[in-house]
Amino acid sequence: MIHKNPLISVIIPSYNYAEYLPDTVRSVLQQTGGNYELIIINDGSTDTTDDVIQALLQETKNSFSYYRQKNIGVSATRNKGIKLAKGDYIYFLDSDDKMLEDALDTFSRSIKKQPSADMLIARYFSVYNDGRKKERCLWSLSYSQEENFKSYLLNVDNSLLCSSILFKKKAFDNYQFPECLRIYEDEPVFAYMLANFNVIKIDKPVALVQKHSNSLRHQVYHGLVEQSVDEIFNPSRIPGNLMSYRSHYLGLKYLDQFRTLYIAGEYEKAWSQYLKALPCNKKAALKVNVIRKAIKSWLKK
Repeated sequence: MIHKNPLISVIIPSYNYAEYLPDTVRSVLQQTGGNYELIIINDGSTDTTDDVIQALLQETKNSFSYYRQKNIGVSATRNKGIKLAKGDYIYFLDSDDKMLEDALDTFSRSIKKQPSADMLIARYFSVYNDGRKKERCLWSLSYSQEENFKSYLLNVDNSLLCSSILFKKKAFDNYQFPECLRIYEDEPVFAYMLANFNVIKIDKPVALVQKHSNSLRHQVYHGLVEQSVDEIFNPSRIPGNLMSYRSHYLGLKYLDQFRTLYIAGEYEKAWSQYLKALPCNKKAALKVNVIRKAIKSWLKK
């Protein structure tokens, strides 16, 4: 449904997920409540995405806005969505995920209760290829922005995904998704919001998030670890007292790369990442299970 003055703009950046799109789009259009608009941006897909969306437009009598463009990446596509959005709030839904039927109603009621909130974090379900579902984002927020920033970056259990978050559009006035990053592009935005804005937690799931074994987060991109960490710990965007967490976070990112390379059997490269992690975050690098993998990597390199 296209509203002239929507409260919430739902934005779906789409790239080569044609098979999932019908269910994703219908999950938005079948919402039980909420004054919203739906914007779909086809980021240069090479599959049948355009055909699928054209069919959906016809089926739903043009009940959403559709834009096509050359491939520019997910960050730039999300930023374009921010510019196009007419709503006071923005919700990014990945093109292979689905909204639960009362998601927009859940967000709308939370907005009425806490209109000063700039970022509303809800729960979600991870959906695996074997049909399993697991509820995620069960952790709680603190009243301290520093504690929330620290917990998100240093606690591996405190994960965040765009498909379970509602943003106030004005929160993007001074910083948007970093177009220089091919992976980890949402982490600087989440960290920036937690460090600077009023963030609340909604203890109710709003989305089904599809898990893929070939996720970009399980691939290695050399040099992007440092680049993504620098993007987060930019002194012009976060309070100075938060810069002290940079080294520990950098160590955790090196260990992420170490584990990925270890699993792939690239032991020499894995050992190299471990050596980078050790001086940054000794506590994490010296855990027994990590040391065992590191020793094996050293022996096999």
